[in-house]
Amino acid sequence: MPNIIRQKRKANYTVIPNEMLNNTELSFKAKAILCYLLSKPDKWSVYLSQLAKASTDGYESVVSGMNELIAKRYVFRQPNSGVNPGGWEYFVYDEPQLEEDSRLSEKPTRDFTDSEKPVTIKERLDKVSNEIKEKEKSEKRKPKLVDDAFIAELKRLNPDKDVEREAQKARTWILANPPRPFSRAFLANWINRSTTTKPERFSNF
Repeated sequence: MPNIIRQKRKANYTVIPNEMLNNTELSFKAKAILCYLLSKPDKWSVYLSQLAKASTDGYESVVSGMNELIAKRYVFRQPNSGVNPGGWEYFVYDEPQLEEDSRLSEKPTRDFTDSEKPVTIKERLDKVSNEIKEKEKSEKRKPKLVDDAFIAELKRLNPDKDVEREAQKARTWILANPPRPFSRAFLANWINRSTTTKPERFSNF
């Protein structure tokens, strides 16, 4: 009984050259990717994200395998200028091509391989806008620290109190009870309550 058993097929099969399968310079991963691509119709568009979904290897493994095929001149690519500009158009061969027959052969990377869903100008602007909004929210959450202008304003609002002395006492208390910023809200509450409240009561500010 033979060790390799094949079923007889009349349709739905792919012819693969043995030269490629026996190429010792290719990993089994690269050979499998190439076999998968060669099983597709001639007009089938290559997207790395789709290749990653077609197996359990994951995206990075697919990129690595495609790098091999590009390096060995089985796959070439060029910038996609069609309906989805910004991605890449891939050309797949069942045998390695000569230098003069090649297309662009840059290695694919995560940032530029996926032309399945190109990023539009609106999406880029929305992303920048969201980043600005998040930064503004983060800035609002940060406590405003005490400065000379705020000290001067406290002196004007509290002429009957030694604001400088109270500010120094507040700084000393904060240093003894870290971590806590010397914020305007803390000092304002300290000035307003320092004559009637013990420092320990300021733990919530």
